[in-house]
Order: sequence, then C-alpha cells, then structure tokens
Amino acid sequence: PVDFNSAVSHSIKRQIAEVFNVQNQEILWAANANTNLRVVELLR
Repeated sequence: PVDFNSAVSHSIKRQIAEVFNVQNQEILWAANANTNLRVVELLR
C-alpha cells in the first residue's frame, strides 16, 4: 500500500528544495555579478 502522507510530504519537500535551490543559485549569481562588477571597476 502507498503511504499517501509520506508521498505527499516527499513531493512537497522536493518542491521546496527545488525552489530554494533556484533561489540560492540566483543569490549566488547576483553575488558573483556584484563581485565581478567590482573587479572590472578595479581593473579600469
């Protein structure tokens, strides 16, 4: 028998993990872009 609660909570956890992963990547990208801009300014 399928444990419906377990399956649902797993699905929700996976969705939350995917959202957080995307957000973390965007935050890291923004931080990297910010750092890269500073490096470019220093090199000018």
